[in-house]
Amino acid sequence: MKTNILLRIMTQKEIKRKRADCQKVWRDKNIEKAHVTQKRSYENTKPRYLTYQKAKAQKERLTVIKYYSNGKIECNCCGEKIYQFLVIDHMDERYGKGHIHRKSIGRTLPIWLIENNFPEGFQILCHNCNNAKGFYGICPHKII
Repeated sequence: MKTNILLRIMTQKEIKRKRADCQKVWRDKNIEKAHVTQKRSYENTKPRYLTYQKAKAQKERLTVIKYYSNGKIECNCCGEKIYQFLVIDHMDERYGKGHIHRKSIGRTLPIWLIENNFPEGFQILCHNCNNAKGFYGICPHKII
């Protein structure tokens, strides 16, 4: 009975730390086995992970498109409604050219927009209107 009194109950954090230490010791002793196990685990989870990431990115993109098109999900210029044709356009000069801004933020544009509470200066255009705006400075729909 006296030994039970002396036993200390380990917290969840201590258990995790001890397990991690044991795993590190095993990996250091068995590098080749660890690499094989890690590779097999990666191969087993990769399809599920990629499916999850794709769904998450589509959800974030849809959230941004809904916000900047006032819930209508259409091009701000020509009214194109097919979701796959729509893009996020930098219309405000404070962000500079779109490709420069996208490279500087270090993550995808939809995530950046959500994290920054949907700042002003962006709109939803279809690829045709966005490319025309980039090449000619104005979309042909605005001229007609």
